[in-house]
Amino acid sequence: MQSAFEKATESLECPPRKVITLRDEDWASTFQDRPVVPIKLGIRLLSLADQSTIRDIAYQALRESVEGTSDSQDAMQSAMLLATVSLAICNPKDARRCHEFFDCPNDKIPLALREETVKRIFDEVERLAVETSPIFSESTDDEIVDLCELLETDALTRLEETDPARAGRIRRYLDFVSEELNRE
Repeated sequence: MQSAFEKATESLECPPRKVITLRDEDWASTFQDRPVVPIKLGIRLLSLADQSTIRDIAYQALRESVEGTSDSQDAMQSAMLLATVSLAICNPKDARRCHEFFDCPNDKIPLALREETVKRIFDEVERLAVETSPIFSESTDDEIVDLCELLETDALTRLEETDPARAGRIRRYLDFVSEELNRE
């Protein structure tokens, strides 16, 4: 049973933290039902339950592929990307509602959007998590100097040999930092 407060707040819009625009070039060339005008897409923060669901989907993809091969890692990463994007997109005016166009995002996103578009949306989700997270503290000047020294000594290149997924995530964070520093 809903309280009076829940009923009253249910009718209020809850805008998403970020809104992006999908343009004609973002759609798969084989997707026939793409909109004729750009559409707005809300990006919401993922809940702990969403994150658990994403992990379950990724592990399921890993189990269904040949474990221990590069194909299994690709299947897991692809499933994680699609699940993250599917759960993070929402109505551009209300984060609690599904996007009208993506009413079944798990089914529609792989068919409708280019792989690069899915990766771009995933990066927006990750960027939003970093921007709003209380877990990520601000670096001190000394920590920034230490990071520069690590990068100069090829720490990232060495990491790519042992953990390419983690190295890729770090590169995305560094790209985010670069964009923020170069933003006018």
